[in-house]
Amino acid sequence: MTAPKIQEKFVAPEQKLHDALFPKDAEIRKYGFDPDGEALEAAPAVDLNMPRDWLESDPEATQAARAGFVAAGATNDMVKSITADFMRHAENPVTATEADVDADLQRIYGDKAQEKLGLARKLVAQTAKTWPKVYDYLNAHGTGNDINVILKVIARAEGLQRKGKL
Repeated sequence: MTAPKIQEKFVAPEQKLHDALFPKDAEIRKYGFDPDGEALEAAPAVDLNMPRDWLESDPEATQAARAGFVAAGATNDMVKSITADFMRHAENPVTATEADVDADLQRIYGDKAQEKLGLARKLVAQTAKTWPKVYDYLNAHGTGNDINVILKVIARAEGLQRKGKL
């Protein structure tokens, strides 16, 4: 029996059962963080892993980025996840366009696509009040057009909205 067949026959059904019993685990596995997790009270304790040339162009970039993540209500795991995406994009820039993103969101959310994107933009705008360079961060290497990054921001924005913090 091949590995994909074993996955399909044994692991996938067990995973579906686990996800049904523990939906929060499914969200954490999907996004890499808990969208409803506790927001950072202070600067994230994780290394932001930004490309050296990006940081050297502005010596205060790391501190501003940390403050921005706090302002956004990010969790440590969200910071780790999104900065890992950023580093991946530094090596392999995203080629998706805004039209590609709109099509993906439409496919995922249907009629609610623009509402979800509006939530993500609201969270980014909240971040920009403390960290104006967040837009540069998202534009660098196409990070802002990565559907996975957008879905992470939407998930966190929804989590904050549920708590009345966005």
